[in-house]
Amino acid sequence: MHYLVLVKQVPDDLTIYLDRDSGLLRRSTTGVQTDPASRNAVEHALQLRQGDDTISVMTKGPARAAESLRQALAMGCDAAYHLCDPAFEGSDLLSTARTLVAAIRHVPTPVDAVLIGDRSADGRTGLLGPMLAEALRMPLAYPEQGGARQGIIIITRDANTPRTPTAINVMKAGKKPLTTWATDDLGLDETQTGLRGSATRVVRSAKREKFLA
Repeated sequence: MHYLVLVKQVPDDLTIYLDRDSGLLRRSTTGVQTDPASRNAVEHALQLRQGDDTISVMTKGPARAAESLRQALAMGCDAAYHLCDPAFEGSDLLSTARTLVAAIRHVPTPVDAVLIGDRSADGRTGLLGPMLAEALRMPLAYPEQGGARQGIIIITRDANTPRTPTAINVMKAGKKPLTTWATDDLGLDETQTGLRGSATRVVRSAKREKFLA
């Protein structure tokens, strides 16, 4: 079995800062962390592994998103794929799904199961997993429904307690393969991904006022 875990790097301060001109999140204004549900997805894959099963991890994001990949490698994953290209910036869900589908199909070893957190701490839509299942023609599975090992497997934040990498495993992670792909590597052009490939965009935003329950 070859498991592929999709992880996402999110702001560690979930106060949203939007660029007034582009409508995009200004990620450079905050620190970052691996999305909590992504860490649960990595842990679940590690618990599923048997015998000669392999686990890869993938993320889409700027150069610093590689930190989340190295963390997953230190937890025990075998290889990592980083989708890193300025053309990916500003992606909505449709554009993100299109890019990830192309990347999953580009992985040299066929993928039997894709694990993903149920919803990220920043976007919180919970739609990416179902979109991937539809595009890849793979069943959508939830472990609590009965030990799923194949398909698009959705992991929640209360599914497990992610392990903390040991110092030795952190050192070993630096020797594991980390491959970087851009749009050209995936057979995509700039009209299919990022902001140009998005079907939606933010045109206006407003601060939500506090209210009493």
